[in-house]
Amino acid sequence: MGMSPQQKEQDVYTAPITEKIAVSAKKFTTAFFEKPIDYIFYGSLIGIIIGLFFGVTFSWILYAIVSALTIIKLYGYYKKNS
Repeated sequence: MGMSPQQKEQDVYTAPITEKIAVSAKKFTTAFFEKPIDYIFYGSLIGIIIGLFFGVTFSWILYAIVSALTIIKLYGYYKKNS
């Protein structure tokens, strides 16, 4: 018997890989999709990028809408972080 305090064994919980993926996905979506305008912005942007890969030409109105959404997002970002 020693004079030092006894070390307790700690229960180590290791989460399954599916739970880790679910937690990571939730963190990702909450980081990028805070407001409903984010869904519209990212969806339009992804649509334009995929369309450009396949040679689809879009109307100037779509580009104007995405540009306006970009300005709104940047304004919100700078307003929140200043």
